Amino acid sequence: MHAAAVALGNCEFLSELRDRTVIFILGADAVVEADERIVVTETTANPQTGPRTFLVKAEEPVSRHVIARLPEGIDGAPSAILARGTVHTFDIGRVDETSDAQVVTRYDDGTWLMSHTMVAVNLPPGFFIQLQVKNQGSLFTNGSDILELRAEDFDANGIATIYYEAPSSAAAPKLCHSIKTFTE
Repeated sequence: MHAAAVALGNCEFLSELRDRTVIFILGADAVVEADERIVVTETTANPQTGPRTFLVKAEEPVSRHVIARLPEGIDGAPSAILARGTVHTFDIGRVDETSDAQVVTRYDDGTWLMSHTMVAVNLPPGFFIQLQVKNQGSLFTNGSDILELRAEDFDANGIATIYYEAPSSAAAPKLCHSIKTFTE
């Protein structure tokens, strides 16, 4: 999952980034330029009537830059910069991508202890990942069905090990959860 945060002027954005629309609070005449390694395409129907929208795409979990300029001057020289923003792209590797889900042990009462890893590359400060267990009765080892992970929860390689407990059953337990990203 690629995601990004964009700040340009008074606009902030956080979401998945494969094909994501963002709104920049800019004047109708402002020119938007982006780092060549991201694609920013304007999708505004009529810039004169409201906020301008753009489709932003990035393929790498690194930070890239976007600027807004005044329209080009008569002499063709670059014009003044109105605002500068950064597209913070990060990548989250889920359990279906790490393929390392496992049963760690089964306790005497039949409860299953399971684990898997999650990878987060370039997770910006102030962002966190929220996992929520979807299997009835299963919990993270913090005793909740919700677990929040921040950059400091991942090691130097961007890996965090997640542990779950599932109630006793005849069938092997499943690791089913949702993943959302937020800013603090």
